[in-house]
Amino acid sequence: FAAEGPTEDELATARRQVLSTIDESMKQTSWWAGSLSAFTYRGRNLDDVIGAKAAIESFTANDVKQAFKKYYTPESSMRFTVLPEAPGAPAEDAPADPMGG
Repeated sequence: FAAEGPTEDELATARRQVLSTIDESMKQTSWWAGSLSAFTYRGRNLDDVIGAKAAIESFTANDVKQAFKKYYTPESSMRFTVLPEAPGAPAEDAPADPMGG
């Protein structure tokens, strides 16, 4: 990414996914409550929230490349692999039932 950056197709796909998430989140009262409560803490205002979609749409592949080049280091990255549980594997111990059941 630092050398070549994303392709236009990769950026378009990521942009669609992020914008879709924002659209869905903005339909939820809880999202607005969280956003409004963070205004003072983060020094934001309503225009920042409303303008988030425009900001995402304005990013270019070169912007992503430059940000990645500036902030990415192999030492700071993590990789997670999530695998399905093997069939027949013993279940993790469940927490004790507080009702004694």
